[in-house]
Amino acid sequence: MHREEFITVGVILHARILNYLDTRIEPRWHHIESLQPTLDREVTRRHIDAFESVCRGDQNVRTGALETPSDRFHWLTASRSAVVQTSAVHPGRSLDPAVKLDRLFREQVGEQA
Repeated sequence: MHREEFITVGVILHARILNYLDTRIEPRWHHIESLQPTLDREVTRRHIDAFESVCRGDQNVRTGALETPSDRFHWLTASRSAVVQTSAVHPGRSLDPAVKLDRLFREQVGEQA
């Protein structure tokens, strides 16, 4: 039964003016599996890999309508029922989005133990 329980495993950051879109996702499998012992790690990893591929504009992923980083960001953050879901979008500003992505990851997810 789906209980609307979510575990933060990563961060996606979009800076439209800088044409930047990237994500950092590092699941804490031991924590996830302690909460959801029947989780299929392989299937979940495939969903995460697909999310990352779309985010980065991987040419092997069929995303014809998702050509720009902004298009991909809005598609990835749209509400849907899926294994990988994003939280609400939070605005902010940064002149160095890669550094900001790492900082947000540390704050929201933490470093591997």
